Amino acid sequence: MALLFVLSSVWAAEPAKSPEPVFPYGAVYFRKSNPPPQDWERDHHTAAEVLLDWAHQDRWLRSDQPLVKARLHTGKDGTYLWLVNPTREPRPTRVSLSPRIGHFKGGREVWRNQAVAFDGSAISVLVGERNAAVIRLEEMR
Repeated sequence: MALLFVLSSVWAAEPAKSPEPVFPYGAVYFRKSNPPPQDWERDHHTAAEVLLDWAHQDRWLRSDQPLVKARLHTGKDGTYLWLVNPTREPRPTRVSLSPRIGHFKGGREVWRNQAVAFDGSAISVLVGERNAAVIRLEEMR
């Protein structure tokens, strides 16, 4: 009888199942068969954000286009922001820069000499289909 009481107490104390997944990413394949690419993009972006938060790391670059890869190179010739678009459609991209990498007054695109908009700590540029944008950042002195 005591065993029955303990088992019934354990089952009664079981928390209610949440309709939301435990992890906000990585379950695309299990939620749908053959999920659309935007679901994969969203999950990969969310997983990266969760990982950086978990590791208590600041983001040096933050892009509004998860498919456009952003990289920063700093060397004796200056600081360059590389944006690579592997997709088959042009992507207007906005990249926010962390103050930890420096303070910049603007930038000039050196790959295709296209227009770059700069507003304090963010750069906006149109990255062509299957192309790149290389932006030389101009430091404040």
